Amino acid sequence: MGQIKFLLGSIVLLVLSYICLFFVAVDVPENFSDLNDTNGVPAVAVYVALLLVIYFFAVLLTCLGAVVSIKISRCSFKVRMAAFIVFNFMLVLASLFTVLVISAYVFGTWLGYVGITLDLAAIALVVASAPRRSKFIDGSDLSS
Repeated sequence: MGQIKFLLGSIVLLVLSYICLFFVAVDVPENFSDLNDTNGVPAVAVYVALLLVIYFFAVLLTCLGAVVSIKISRCSFKVRMAAFIVFNFMLVLASLFTVLVISAYVFGTWLGYVGITLDLAAIALVVASAPRRSKFIDGSDLSS
């Protein structure tokens, strides 16, 4: 059950990081070299829209993975770890992509620093929620 709590915590942190990126992306000019040029959409706004789609599928896969992990809780460690990697890989990639976008476009703002911190904490929670080897009281391993 702790695994699901950590995954839900990472989803909450990812959403908060997206909110930070969204609010800081509003103030980014379209053209850094000519601030009077207001034609087009800033690149960071395109990335924010792209991240929304990526986050949707990442959260969907993570929630599906939580349900699958409950169903396969009695399987071997290798099966549980493979399922964990498949279902949570996109969440980690979304966090890393958000760190990349924040670093490239809005790194100097305090919301940028908060967003990066939230993303790194989300990645840490995903890693902390990885399945562990089950051991019985006598020390034997369930995955054998």
